[in-house]
Amino acid sequence: MLTDTDSGTFADRLLTVVLPNFNHARYLARAIDAIFRQSRPPDELIVIDDASTDNSREVILAHQVRYPALIALFNDRNVGALRTLQRGLEVAKSSYIYFAAADDEVLPGFFETALDVLERTPSVGLFCGETVLVDGESNRSVGFRPIVRPSRKAGPISAGDVAKLLARADNFIHTGSTVFRTRSALAKGGFVVETGSFSDGLLARRVALTEGMWFAPTPVSRWFVHSTGFSRSTALGRERAVEALATVPKWIEANPDFPSWYPDLFRSRWRFGSARLALEAAPVDRKLLAAMVPDTRANRWILELLDPVLDNRLGRVALLAWLAAYLKPFRLRDVMRTAIDRRIERLRRR
Repeated sequence: MLTDTDSGTFADRLLTVVLPNFNHARYLARAIDAIFRQSRPPDELIVIDDASTDNSREVILAHQVRYPALIALFNDRNVGALRTLQRGLEVAKSSYIYFAAADDEVLPGFFETALDVLERTPSVGLFCGETVLVDGESNRSVGFRPIVRPSRKAGPISAGDVAKLLARADNFIHTGSTVFRTRSALAKGGFVVETGSFSDGLLARRVALTEGMWFAPTPVSRWFVHSTGFSRSTALGRERAVEALATVPKWIEANPDFPSWYPDLFRSRWRFGSARLALEAAPVDRKLLAAMVPDTRANRWILELLDPVLDNRLGRVALLAWLAAYLKPFRLRDVMRTAIDRRIERLRRR
């Protein structure tokens, strides 16, 4: 079993997977088995348990017997997902690193494809593919990420082009579908606790904005979305959502990796994303909605007008359309183009 004193420099290992866990014993077997079923499994899987109170420890140790490349670490106390991920990054001994989630699943061929690309393309800081969204309760596929593809074909995207893409759309790098160069993640300092659930996305953006990236328009992982998940609970919790709106853009403003125009765009996109989740809640979370919609005379009028019909789909669609026009979080034609491309791809597979 690896201890804190075992960390060192990169050896001849190619891929490290870091899997943090807190009370997800019921999902661990699926996640670990999927990782080791890869056609190119990791050289080391570092599973870090964050002081779970369920039977996670037993599950981890049982799988360590089955998989010699599994390294088990146990936090003495609960420190949170970001500090746990950071611990894994700092002890990793491979050239590339993937940050997994206990309740998610990698799809076959992901690591082999990513490592082949990164070995052949030393100019890019990360590889990312697409993510299948799965409802955590029903186990039903409910969509894909990113909503807007940064490219319609597989290939490298330069740092300059990443900045141009960021001006049009956001969230085109999902961490669960991304393999980083370890040195790139370390050079950016890894995970910043004060940015909360945005930390992994901000790390990916910083690497891509300075080193470029490779995008493959094909699913490589499954993201099981739960209402209690880290990022979703931030968006759905009014106090946390408002706090993120106040603190994260300021952190971005102070970071030279980001274009000067990005903080304001981030604010608009965060408002839109949180408002969308407020409208998806049952019943509609009117308090969160009011907190996220900019307080202008026109917006107050629209909210008052549509409030009686927000509990039916037409009212929610109408308000979301208004917010999309007002906040301009993305270009509608980009969303439609990606949706049409995916529809054509599904038809061709039939």
